Amino acid sequence: MQQINSNCFFQDSKKNVWIAFGRINSLVKFDRATHSFVEISPSYNPLLKVTYIFSMAEDLDGNIWLAGDGLCRWSVKKQMVDTLIPYPKVSKLLRNYMYILGRDSKNNLWLSSFDNEIIQYNCTTNSMFLRQEENNLIDGNTITSSPIIGNNIWMGTDNGISAFNIEDYSVKQFTYADGLPSVAITTIRKGSYYDYKSNRYYLAARHRLISLVPDPHASKKISPTLFIEKINVRDSTIIPHEADISLPYRMNNLTIIFNTINFTDPEENRFAWRSSTGSDTAWNELNDQTRIMLTNLSGGWHHIQIKLYSANNRWPQKISNINIRIHPPFWKDPWFILSLATVIAGFIFLIYKTRINSVRRKEREKARVQQLIAEEYKNRLELEQIINYFASSLKDKLSVDDVLWDVTQNLISRLGYADCIIYLWNRDKTKMLQKAAYGPKGSPATLALSEFTVAPGEGLVGHVMKTHQPILVGDTRRDKRYRVDDMARLSEICVPILHNYELLGVIDSEHHNANYFCERDLKILTTIATMVANKIKQIESEHFLQIKQREIASINQQLAEAQISALQTQMNPHFIFNCLNSIKGMILNNEQEKASRYLSKFATMIRITLNQSKEIFTTLYENIEHLENYLVMEKLRFDDSFSFKIIVDDEIDKEETLIPTLMIQPLAENAIWHGLMSKQGEKHLKIRFSKIGEMISCNIEDNGIGISKSEELKKSNKSSHIPVGLNNIRNRIKIMNEKYDTGCTLEIHDLREAKKGNPGTCAVLRFKIITNKIYI
Repeated sequence: MQQINSNCFFQDSKKNVWIAFGRINSLVKFDRATHSFVEISPSYNPLLKVTYIFSMAEDLDGNIWLAGDGLCRWSVKKQMVDTLIPYPKVSKLLRNYMYILGRDSKNNLWLSSFDNEIIQYNCTTNSMFLRQEENNLIDGNTITSSPIIGNNIWMGTDNGISAFNIEDYSVKQFTYADGLPSVAITTIRKGSYYDYKSNRYYLAARHRLISLVPDPHASKKISPTLFIEKINVRDSTIIPHEADISLPYRMNNLTIIFNTINFTDPEENRFAWRSSTGSDTAWNELNDQTRIMLTNLSGGWHHIQIKLYSANNRWPQKISNINIRIHPPFWKDPWFILSLATVIAGFIFLIYKTRINSVRRKEREKARVQQLIAEEYKNRLELEQIINYFASSLKDKLSVDDVLWDVTQNLISRLGYADCIIYLWNRDKTKMLQKAAYGPKGSPATLALSEFTVAPGEGLVGHVMKTHQPILVGDTRRDKRYRVDDMARLSEICVPILHNYELLGVIDSEHHNANYFCERDLKILTTIATMVANKIKQIESEHFLQIKQREIASINQQLAEAQISALQTQMNPHFIFNCLNSIKGMILNNEQEKASRYLSKFATMIRITLNQSKEIFTTLYENIEHLENYLVMEKLRFDDSFSFKIIVDDEIDKEETLIPTLMIQPLAENAIWHGLMSKQGEKHLKIRFSKIGEMISCNIEDNGIGISKSEELKKSNKSSHIPVGLNNIRNRIKIMNEKYDTGCTLEIHDLREAKKGNPGTCAVLRFKIITNKIYI
């Protein structure tokens, strides 16, 4: 055992004894089962960092909690300290001291910190709450505490005893006024004792022993008397003998003075007041102040309540009421307001009566004129709405059927008609068909099920088809031309749809009331018919224009492809002519074997050229195959006098990337014939394909004599040769850029002029990455 005094003892549920000694992080466990001592060493428990252990408790899971300068847990399952809370995070003060007051049935540890803070920590959820802030208990530090007794923890302090309720977190305090000795509590830490059998709590105050029943309500006292002493108004004083006081309007500034008689504990007196008249009925704290000043009180009743209560809830609160009535000034009295209102109302009525008679005369005169103007404006407005409707709602309609159905459902439906049908010619223009409707046939499906056709001269619609004139029938029973469609109706109006005297259709509307339609309806439907005719012709013109545009686009495409094909065809004879000249030269020089090999390569080249001539773009792989065959032929032709190298960057897919057909070979041919053949010594040709952003770049570079030297040789030899190959390439680039947007460019540089030191020529061909083949 350690030769140091112990700080605290604790016996757990298994009767094991835990002992904390007066050393830093010192803890020893006495095991009842083995009768042996086990030291909990910090070296094996690195989280045991609470300095000195002053209190311990066991949670519902059997874990031991240790408190000192922090809080840590000994885990019964892990047999080690596995949790450390160095300081209470909910505390406003960054101090790590904690003292365990007790553990309740909900697995909550109740902790005391500096300045009497009380903290709740739940061992199950590891959540922490601050339930009492610092210095909220009775003055003085907590010296000792009881176990949890009936939801209360009793704590002894320097100047009394406090009872903290763990359910509602309230604090009740007891001092010398409750019979306690007027000396400090001296029982330290867990030195106090609670007798469960007799329900008494014992603790010491110096040489005195205190014994009390731990009931917070045991010392309930009678409230002191609260009384209203006087009311000061201006220079006078009113002694209130009754609860109701009436004052004139000029005495609306007053002071209420009140008091209480409490000789036992006057330091507990606290006052508050409120007015229950207005919307704000909250209590206004006065502390120990015993007067209220009320200013500028409005007229009427004011119900004032004054409350006396104990600062530490030592006795029930007491409330006194006083009702003060302030008489309003005479101009606010109901009789004065009523009289004034009567005089004003009579005067207003007299003016109104005179004015109204004058206005009525003028209104009767204007009514007749306004009625006529209103009708005219109404007609104009309706016509403008129809025009606006066609200008906005129908601008996106691309078919005649969509226009007709939109007109019937969204325009004619607003006119209040019971039925309306729009007719158009059939294909051979021998009769008219119902194309759109509003009313009983107001859907395409219904209209399709009840087919109804009209020939010229049949019914009122046929009459309009024949005469091209609108017709209005007030009573169809008296008109023999009337023809029943789906049901008989008593009035009908028909308007032709005309465009430049050409009849396109008819708008027909019927109603079950006789004489329903008037000239206004005739104007409206005529306007609608005109707008419909214009829209139909517009759609027909747009459709015709689209067809012609597609035809022109197709012709342009065919023309562009024919131009490219012609250029490729022009290139092929140029290449064949050069090859045949080479074969001829070998035969004349008696180089039969070389001519045979050259002719075999030439046959392969002709086959590849014929295959690629059908396509505008071919894969990079096919182009390289064609290019290698050509370069091998040229090496045979010139006795291996030059070398070549073709390089393709790794990021380019040769099988997927497309390039223009037969465009690289003429550039390579130009480099050999005009650059390398006129040079002495080593001759090299390098062709490189690289990817730059979304572009493919092909560099054809030779170490020949260069552009300037080649031009000088041409002038000295007076050559009349026209460079067909390069001209063809430039023409093809122009056509492909216009037609296929390839972004193709060709640049040729003299390397000596470009300050690269060595002579030679570099041709750079760039074009966008292409992935879709186009055939001629």
